[in-house]
Amino acid sequence: MERRAQELADRIGGTLEGNADLLLSGLSPATAPLFGTVVPLLRRRYLPATPFTASFGVLTVTELLADVRTLSPAAILLSDAPLPALATLIDEFYPEEVKTGGIHLKAVVSMNARIGRDVLIGPNAVVEDGAEIGDGCCIGPGAVICGNARLGNFVRVGPNAVIGHDGFGFIPVDGGVKKMRQVGGVVIGDFVELGAGTCVDRGTLGDTIIEEGSRLDNLVQVGHNAHIGKNVIIAAQTGLAGSTRVEDGALIGGQVGIADHRRIGAGAMVGAKSGVTRDVKPGEQVSGYPAMGRWEWLRVMAKLKK
Repeated sequence: MERRAQELADRIGGTLEGNADLLLSGLSPATAPLFGTVVPLLRRRYLPATPFTASFGVLTVTELLADVRTLSPAAILLSDAPLPALATLIDEFYPEEVKTGGIHLKAVVSMNARIGRDVLIGPNAVVEDGAEIGDGCCIGPGAVICGNARLGNFVRVGPNAVIGHDGFGFIPVDGGVKKMRQVGGVVIGDFVELGAGTCVDRGTLGDTIIEEGSRLDNLVQVGHNAHIGKNVIIAAQTGLAGSTRVEDGALIGGQVGIADHRRIGAGAMVGAKSGVTRDVKPGEQVSGYPAMGRWEWLRVMAKLKK
């Protein structure tokens, strides 16, 4: 699949410098560039030591333009929004395979579950009695949709994810531990994506909720009664304790731990490996353990090294 350089620049809403008629057939990394491809160079540390030949295109940003020119590519695609531009180029060169609905012969789907139109359910997936799955959903291999779970439309559930299982409900008592069962449910909004191995626990009495458009990476733990708003992004190995509230548009890095009953404000950013033990204000950036303002944490780390 070949595309003219000018056509690609138009697709990403950027500008072109160089050969507008150069034919490009894919993408390749700067560490192993392939002839006739677009090489993304979005950070200075990725700039190669040797120049390109006349068959290369480069996707870059304004602050690196002078450096990229020294590499002599045949075409430079310049974008002020490089990551969305890269995502657009990936879709252009490598269109996603259109998967039609269907239930794999090795899937176990209850006759008492409600399955929408064009739903794809992979091998060894389990959909229990009472579960509801909306139109256009994709349930990965080995995933479990418990009977208390309700999925909206076009939800993607990764392999081995578990939606609606009991959460951590154990209480120390004299002579042992007593289990507090959860009897609530899980509600997943439209266009939510849940990564492989992700677990979303059912609510204790009410529901655990993930609103539309949110994206959870692999191996994310969502505790009982948590409420995740719209268009939230959570990276891998993050754990949300029970009754955590994450408001719209928040960004949470990998391996973050959030204590129970905490609130992460709209548009907040939580750095990777942070331990959140307090509420985070809307738009605030926090890092570290215990999580504090990002710049405060950097100053603390600098003083600690001294």
